[in-house]
Amino acid sequence: AAEARATYGEPETATELLERIREERKHALGKKYKTPKPLDTTDLAELAADWEWSNLAELKLFSMYGPRFSSRDYSETGYPVLRTSDISESGKVNLRTAPKLPLTIEDYQKYRCDKGDLLITRTGSIGTLAVFNDDVESIPGAYLIQYRLAAPSLTSWYVFWYLKSPEGLGGLIRGIAGVGRPNLNAPTIESIPI
Repeated sequence: AAEARATYGEPETATELLERIREERKHALGKKYKTPKPLDTTDLAELAADWEWSNLAELKLFSMYGPRFSSRDYSETGYPVLRTSDISESGKVNLRTAPKLPLTIEDYQKYRCDKGDLLITRTGSIGTLAVFNDDVESIPGAYLIQYRLAAPSLTSWYVFWYLKSPEGLGGLIRGIAGVGRPNLNAPTIESIPI
């Protein structure tokens, strides 16, 4: 640890990281930036020094529901359309299982996945999520919510593992709506304390 501090300096505290994320969001979003609603920490556990509670609303650059296409639009070639079942735990795409769509460059650019994007299943297999960590040009599927965070890729992995923990999974399960086919929405996911 002493060697790392000598090389890289003192590690950033959670307060400093969150402030940097807020500034990055303000800069990236410009006039679209909205200050997230303050997180109510009244009933949350006390954290260790230099830790803070946050949520996806505060960490995201944007979120987007995966686009819907007809099954008739799929083809043998084109851009892979990802489902969380098409991505390994390390974030690599399984090109054999992902369906493909012949999209225009404009549509691909509008929907594309970037390294570090968090993909959360919103319908069906609630609690199934992935971090995209590949160079494959692809887009999220219709049953996913895509999150691009205003933080280092490491933060996406932290959120991924937190949401897979019993506490994070509990937050996802408490947010389920619907009886026959369970659903989650972006505001519900974004309100889960992390």
